[in-house]
Amino acid sequence: MAEPLTFAAIETIFGVPFTTGLRDVLYERAHHARKGYDAAHDDDHGIRPLVDFATPYLSEFYNRCPVYPGRHWQEQENTQMARRALVKAASVLLAAVDKLDRQIEAERVEREGK
Repeated sequence: MAEPLTFAAIETIFGVPFTTGLRDVLYERAHHARKGYDAAHDDDHGIRPLVDFATPYLSEFYNRCPVYPGRHWQEQENTQMARRALVKAASVLLAAVDKLDRQIEAERVEREGK
């Protein structure tokens, strides 16, 4: 089994920093998997339900973020809650991308196998 990549290795390979935001999205994804919302669970559903599931988190973000450029956040709590909503939405959307990738690969294997 290959050794897990370190944050530094990820930065070197991809040429982008392993940010707090990326870390939090991956932790949220792992949290979902520990609760049983893993790839097998996602495969029991279509991609659209995953995208639909992210929508309320995006709505929460829009409800908490400033509408006009340059407008300051009203409260620190809004900042943190808006960020949390984006992390949750990104995690669910990452699950949808992974599901789509598995679906594409399965279709490719089926085509080539026939």
